[in-house]
Amino acid sequence: MHHQIFSSSTSSRGYLSALIKQITLMMSFCFVIQLSIAIYYVETIGAGGYINLLCHSAAIPLILLYCSRQQVLIARRLLNVIFASYLCCACVIWGMSLGIQHFLLLGNLVCGFFYRTNERTEQLGTAMAFSGLFIAIEMMNTDFAQWQHVVRLADSLTLTFATLIILLCFQRQTQTRWQALKKVNNDTRALLANIFPPSSSNNLQQLWPMGQTKTVSCASVMFADLQGFTRLSETFEDEEVVEILDSLYCQFDAIAKQLGVEKIKTNGDEYMAAVGIPSTVSSRPTSEPNAVTMYRFAWRINETFQRYCTRLHLPCNLRIGIATGAVTAGIIGKEKPVFDIWGKTVNRAARLEHAATPGTIFLCQNSYNAIVTYYNQPLAVPASSLSLTAFKVTHPPPAFVT
Repeated sequence: MHHQIFSSSTSSRGYLSALIKQITLMMSFCFVIQLSIAIYYVETIGAGGYINLLCHSAAIPLILLYCSRQQVLIARRLLNVIFASYLCCACVIWGMSLGIQHFLLLGNLVCGFFYRTNERTEQLGTAMAFSGLFIAIEMMNTDFAQWQHVVRLADSLTLTFATLIILLCFQRQTQTRWQALKKVNNDTRALLANIFPPSSSNNLQQLWPMGQTKTVSCASVMFADLQGFTRLSETFEDEEVVEILDSLYCQFDAIAKQLGVEKIKTNGDEYMAAVGIPSTVSSRPTSEPNAVTMYRFAWRINETFQRYCTRLHLPCNLRIGIATGAVTAGIIGKEKPVFDIWGKTVNRAARLEHAATPGTIFLCQNSYNAIVTYYNQPLAVPASSLSLTAFKVTHPPPAFVT
């Protein structure tokens, strides 16, 4: 289920919807408290206070309805309007000296959680609107002496700027953390996509799920074994041997990616690859048979290996076996999942590799037939093998003759 770790726009919308619901319910709870106070002081509050409470309370179900339909943008804007409208009306009805307008600054802080990283313009616009309403109400408040009014206005401006600065700092911190998480997410996705092939050619974003296997009717499998590895281990230190293998396998991987060959795994001095199975690498020409692609790949890595050994004076050779047929591909087990292939074709390729002489490529009957038919010329000859039918490659692929 490794593909489920990645977030999507749907999950982001769900988070916003849940947050809007929580804040809406919190605001409705505040309305209930204020309604209780209004009932207790029924003779003092007046009809305007009840109308303000009831009208704005009536919009609560509408916000929740939009949330349930995942229309979060409409729900959020409606909540902002109801919040600001109620506070402004309450200030006019009950008087500005009660300090109700200070709740508008609470909206600035809530804006830090209300918006996604790509909605910064709307976020700042909403915060500026709350701030502007708060300052306007403070300026219209004439219930104090002039010097008190000036001090209150200065304090209000300071408080407003403080909330905006807090919002901007929170926004910057959120953006930084989001970029870090996004990088980790992209790196993880790239790593998994490099390990697990897509589950189908129609959905390349959906990685192969664990526990699923699939039969592939025609695939070409290759085993390449480093002949002389034991002698190499005795000559060089362990770290040097690992460096040699890493350098070789990196070159093999580059050729595999270029030709559209899927690397399956390495096992010490053995390199396994396949063509025709779900692949993590770029697609190859569809008109080319699997066996032909694998034949070209095997010849290329054999040439690369020989040049590498000559340059470093390594007493090694490469034995390669290629078989074509049906395989079973998939991921089994739950711990440390690895994509692999199984079947008689895989076993046949391994036996061909063991039967091959150093520096040669052995083919099965199916691989030989596909290659000869495609190029219309003999590129391999029957090889002597006591246990299976084999053909020894004698010529390079015509497209790569130098």
